[in-house]
Amino acid sequence: MMVLLLQAFSIVFEKAIDRAEEAEELKQRVNNLIDCITYSVFVYTSRGLFERDKLTFTAQMTIQILTMSGDISPTELEFLLRFPAITNVYSPVDFLTNTSWGGIKVLNCIWYVGMMSGLMHWQSACIQA
Repeated sequence: MMVLLLQAFSIVFEKAIDRAEEAEELKQRVNNLIDCITYSVFVYTSRGLFERDKLTFTAQMTIQILTMSGDISPTELEFLLRFPAITNVYSPVDFLTNTSWGGIKVLNCIWYVGMMSGLMHWQSACIQA
């Protein structure tokens, strides 16, 4: 059974390499290969899933890709997955629950910390220049 799975994956892998866009620069070629192989494995795997499981698999793949590329920080991912909320706060508006308002307050803290670290990086870059 394992041999058949490895052979099937090898075929998907080789076809993805053939389909990947050519590039003159090595770094661009590697990026093209990574993108094409990732997409091919995603399509191949999705084909074998039940319809109800495809959204979960897509979310897991997306989160992994964003994490590996650095497009989402661990703090943002934790907020997305756990939705930490400040307790004992009251929503100033009727259309938000107190829990939702507590989540917004946490998101505001995450944004502020991220903004301040970005400002500190910018400030140190300006001082060095």
